[in-house]
Amino acid sequence: MTSDEIREAFLAFFQERGHQRVPSASLIPRADPTLLYVNAGMVQFKDVFLGQESRPYTRATSSQKCVRAGGKHNDLDSVGRTARHHTFFEMLGNFSFGDYFKREAIEYAWTFLTVVLRLPKERLWVTVYQDDDEAFGLWRELAGVPAERIVRLGEHDNFWAMGDTGPCGPCSEIIWDRGEEQRCGDQCGIGACDCDRWLEVWNLVFMQFNRDERGEMTPLPKPSIDTGMGLERIASVLQDVPTNYDTDLLKPLIEKVAELSGKEYFPDERGFAHRVIADHARACAFLIGDGVLPGNEGRGYVLRRILRRAIRLGRSKLELQRPFMGVMAEAVIARMSGAYPELLEKHAFITKVLELEEERFGETLGRGLFVIKGTFEVIGITAKGGSVEQFVERPQLAQKVLDEMRAAASNQVTLGRLPGGFAFYLYDTYGFPYELTEEIAAEHGLSVDREGFEREMEQQRERARAAQKRVGREREAFLDYDELPLPESEFLGYQTLSASARVLSLALRQGSGQATAGGAAEEATQGQEVELVLDQTPFYVEGGGQVGDQGEIQGPSGRIHIVDTFRAGRGLIVHRGLVERRPEALEGHGSVMVGEPVTARVDANRRADTARNHTATHLLHAALRQVLGGHVQQAGSLVAPDRLRFDFSHIAPVSREEMDEVQRIVNQKIREDWPVRPRTSGYQEAIQEGALAFFDEKYGEVVRIVEVQQPQNGRPHAPHPSDGGKPFSKELCGGTHCGSTGEIGFVYILSESSVGAGMRRIEAVTGRAAEELVRQRFGVLEELSRQVGGQPQEAPSKVAGLLETLEQERRRAQALQREVSRHQVEELLGRVSAVDGVSLLSARVAAPDFETLRDMADLLRARMQSGVIVLGAVFGERPNFLAAVTKDLVERGLNAGALVKEVASVAGGGGGGRPELAQAGGRDASKLDEALQRAPALLRKSLAAG
Repeated sequence: MTSDEIREAFLAFFQERGHQRVPSASLIPRADPTLLYVNAGMVQFKDVFLGQESRPYTRATSSQKCVRAGGKHNDLDSVGRTARHHTFFEMLGNFSFGDYFKREAIEYAWTFLTVVLRLPKERLWVTVYQDDDEAFGLWRELAGVPAERIVRLGEHDNFWAMGDTGPCGPCSEIIWDRGEEQRCGDQCGIGACDCDRWLEVWNLVFMQFNRDERGEMTPLPKPSIDTGMGLERIASVLQDVPTNYDTDLLKPLIEKVAELSGKEYFPDERGFAHRVIADHARACAFLIGDGVLPGNEGRGYVLRRILRRAIRLGRSKLELQRPFMGVMAEAVIARMSGAYPELLEKHAFITKVLELEEERFGETLGRGLFVIKGTFEVIGITAKGGSVEQFVERPQLAQKVLDEMRAAASNQVTLGRLPGGFAFYLYDTYGFPYELTEEIAAEHGLSVDREGFEREMEQQRERARAAQKRVGREREAFLDYDELPLPESEFLGYQTLSASARVLSLALRQGSGQATAGGAAEEATQGQEVELVLDQTPFYVEGGGQVGDQGEIQGPSGRIHIVDTFRAGRGLIVHRGLVERRPEALEGHGSVMVGEPVTARVDANRRADTARNHTATHLLHAALRQVLGGHVQQAGSLVAPDRLRFDFSHIAPVSREEMDEVQRIVNQKIREDWPVRPRTSGYQEAIQEGALAFFDEKYGEVVRIVEVQQPQNGRPHAPHPSDGGKPFSKELCGGTHCGSTGEIGFVYILSESSVGAGMRRIEAVTGRAAEELVRQRFGVLEELSRQVGGQPQEAPSKVAGLLETLEQERRRAQALQREVSRHQVEELLGRVSAVDGVSLLSARVAAPDFETLRDMADLLRARMQSGVIVLGAVFGERPNFLAAVTKDLVERGLNAGALVKEVASVAGGGGGGRPELAQAGGRDASKLDEALQRAPALLRKSLAAG
């Protein structure tokens, strides 16, 4: 059977038995900070198993894309070395959410393997948890497995847990015996060795307990089933091949590596690089297809590490000097897009990302490998009594590494351990992931100081944090709202901007008024900064990139001007503001008290401006995907009343033409006044109908969809989504929006820039802010037109004419300056003196810049033929110096850089450059002549030293 046939047979088998066929989830876990990547089939059902999410089905089956590289489950170092480890693989699984349990799971598994796949029963073994007599009995009863082929193993091998606490239970593995010829030795056996004879093909997890903080386990009210079978492994069994790399999933990729490199593949150590590249190409293609881009942190770092490992092996082991990972990705897509059509949809993007990353890394890889090789040579040379100077390229670096290694050896650390600082240097300068340096070092019999590397990395992070500009202010609540026993705030802001409410809590800034030690208060008075929690509120809380509402809360005796709204504690909406006296109050002080009835009013104009910008971000997102491709995904946003900022994934700068097209599409949709319809839906249903979700957001079972729907027959406000045409935009979003796109007015994109590897940022304005921008810019244009004398449409040509005139005058001035310089040179030649037989000219000259000084020095060197020149001039209100030494004197050891540095120090400055030409600046212009007078003594000193 082909792997495609196996996959379909598995899914169809369980679908026929009442299981919902569920598509593979993205490799990026949805709102799960505990995982870098999806590494098992059950990940997309995690909340279902935990009871935090319900689905309309209780049985499911899937073929899930998985990556195990980085984090707790990391097979990267084993890839290419064993028959069965991969960074990317497919996991076939069937799941029961409180429906069936052990009996059905065992029966289904045995039937599929022995009836559908027709595997010989006598070659199948089973493991069970040591205390799981029930599973042992069921294997005997249902499958007829002899007792001697059922192996009991301990908790390490056959007990599964989701975490330290929570659902857990015993598991049972089905093992394929690959034959006596694969035996590893006398002790070969299940649980006794880890050789390739015993191939685990299917793991059945019986979730039947809940483990608490004390480690005690209690039975779950609804036991569940989670199983996983690696497609690559079962394919190797059915296709009767020795390794996963020989299956129809990976063999075509191995063949592509051999074709590109011209190096024949061998299934032993000689084929290691072939296997790694084939495996890593799959991981890279699928990860990029799911929106991961190479970077320096988290998921991006793992992808970059995988990719650069493949590139390094291709270059060093297979002599692949031309970029090849893009071609390998095309082979992956050709093989896998039938099962995963998203690969075909993002074909161009995947190959482009790989080509750019390989090009960038290729620029530094050769130099980095040269440094490593040279350093290893120096270590070997010195160990044999040689000299570090024999390594010419980077003697200082090699000596530093050698010194660190000797110091480590003197502290009882092996001499064969590379310093962490060296690994960091390679990472920082040449982009070598630590693991790549570690792998290369191992090839030379060396280890690497990981702790030293991490220290250097942390110091770099500290420097970055210190240099980072803090945007906005940090918010620190006046009270620990987690401990406040209040009901969740009810949000009314989708329906109204004004509502009656009751004050449930007050908190004052620490140390003010009647605040208790914890910040809570019963009353807040005029002039105090206060935080309020109401039972219900129309104020939108900051979230999803949208800023919180502002406005006022008015009570019987006072008014609070609200400047910020945020979420805290268990679903509480906190309003922060300043207590004021009500304008109509004739006497007394303004105040507000816990329990008082109040009226909460949102600033309507500010809310409307914010809504315009939020709806505009959705339009921008859709237009960017239309113009640049479906790979574009939102990576962050800021939605404020005066502007919007939208971050998105894209690998290259957006061209002016592309940006103009995006802006044109957005404004076209605004003019067409498309309806903007929010509605609620189940999360799974929303995803299935094409709504965009963002993986770092945590969604509940019920979500809010905001859809920009095409009006039918020109009617902008069709009453129901089904009445409209195809949606232009459909996203999960809890923010506030316009009623239709026409309310936005106009969108103007201010800028597009990079905010990191593979990440771009757009800043734009809408509505009133866009109108004000247009007014200002037209004002500038009209003023410019008035000054250059003409109509606004003539301004560009008028300015171009003025610039051309200025350029002509600049060239004329340069010509005059050169003529003046030549006259100065003639005069200066008469002031040349001799210092110990060497001609020296040290003089103040009239020059407007260093370019003029360099021109004069060139003229003087040509006329003097042999000598030293030191020129000084004041420009920019500071003293500046230039030194030049003719070639014959450079060969005698004179150095212009050292000379000009000493001269400039007299004027409080410094500088340097090449031995034949150098420049410097000072601080005190009054010391220029004094500095120039030092030149003869400095030259004499240099000649004596030489």
